[in-house]
Amino acid sequence: MLRRFTIGPVFALLTLAGPAFAQQMPVPVEVQVPVLLKVLTFDRRIADVRGENLVVGVLYQSGFRLSSTVKDRVVEALSSAGSSRPANRPLKVVAVDADGKESLETALARLGVRVLYVTPMRAFDLESLVAATRRNRTLTLTGVPDYVEAGLSIGLDLRQDRPRILVNLRAARAEGADLAAPLLGLATVVEGRP
Repeated sequence: MLRRFTIGPVFALLTLAGPAFAQQMPVPVEVQVPVLLKVLTFDRRIADVRGENLVVGVLYQSGFRLSSTVKDRVVEALSSAGSSRPANRPLKVVAVDADGKESLETALARLGVRVLYVTPMRAFDLESLVAATRRNRTLTLTGVPDYVEAGLSIGLDLRQDRPRILVNLRAARAEGADLAAPLLGLATVVEGRP
C-alpha cells in the first residue's frame, strides 16, 4: 500500500510536468538579455552595420500567460539596455503576437525584424517558425534550451549555476548569421535535429 502512494504521485508529477518542464527557462530574463546582446556583437552581419536601428522582435502568445509575462520582461530589459547594445546600434523592440491574424513571415517582413527572441510557447508549430525566420534571414534567440535543438539559432542554458551559450550552427547559417570564431569557442555547439 505504501508503494501505491509513493509511485502514484511521482508518476503523476512526471506525466504532468513533461511539456511544461521542457519549456522552462533556466536562466532568468534579467541575465539572458545582457548575455544575448553581447552574443549579437559576434554576428558580423549585425555588428558591422553602424547607426542603423536594429529591430528586435519578441515572439509571444497572448493566450499563454507565461509567454506574455516573459515578453513583457524581455521588452523591458531590451528597452533599458543602454550602452550594452550591439555595436551601439539603437534598438527598436517590437512585440510579435503568434496568436495574431497576421502570419509570422508577413509580420517579420513588415516590421523589418532582424533578430527574433522566442518566448516559451504552447502548442506552437516550431517548424513553421524556423521556416519563416530562415526565409526572412532573421536570427533567432531564446531562453528555452530545447528550442535550440529544435532549430532556433542561439539560446541559453545553465551549467554549474552559470549561463551557458548554446549555438545551433546549422540553424544560424540558414538564418544568414556570420558568427565570429571566438563566440564558437565560448559556446556549446548544438547539432539539433536534421
